[in-house]
Amino acid sequence: MVPESASVDDVVKAQNKATAVLADLRRGADFAQTAVSVSGGQQALQGGDLGWRKPGQLPSLFGNIATAMKVGDISELIRSPSGFHIIKLIDKRKNEERNIVTQTRARHILMRTSELVSGDDARRKLEQLKERIIAGDDFAELARSHSDDTSTAVNVANWAGWVPVTWYRR
Repeated sequence: MVPESASVDDVVKAQNKATAVLADLRRGADFAQTAVSVSGGQQALQGGDLGWRKPGQLPSLFGNIATAMKVGDISELIRSPSGFHIIKLIDKRKNEERNIVTQTRARHILMRTSELVSGDDARRKLEQLKERIIAGDDFAELARSHSDDTSTAVNVANWAGWVPVTWYRR
């Protein structure tokens, strides 16, 4: 860290130290250990790790430099008002490698159990309905006439293309 009000001698000393650190890194010194031992930055104790960031989320001074770097590259010295910086590009993610969440729309036929309908009875009835659906009966029609979920049973006709799923609750 070099304060903005540092003397020319202090800036030169800081630059010489940073140049020596850069040389050590280029000779194979461990970046994280070096950051812990010599850096005055906020992430020094985390090995200088800035985490995953898009170029626009990096300090503007680093953004253009980081995007031009290859994985494993170590930058030249970067001068800022607070001192000299060295960055190492650990890894890159491409946009097409985003986590893709598969979404599934489903519909159901609910059979509530009660004193009159046991869990086994509900299961048997649902299994019979499932066989009818597999045989080609219309899921929407069966849901309207057999589901105990009145809030969705009337709307099931609008669910064309949904995956038929049977479900029961004990």
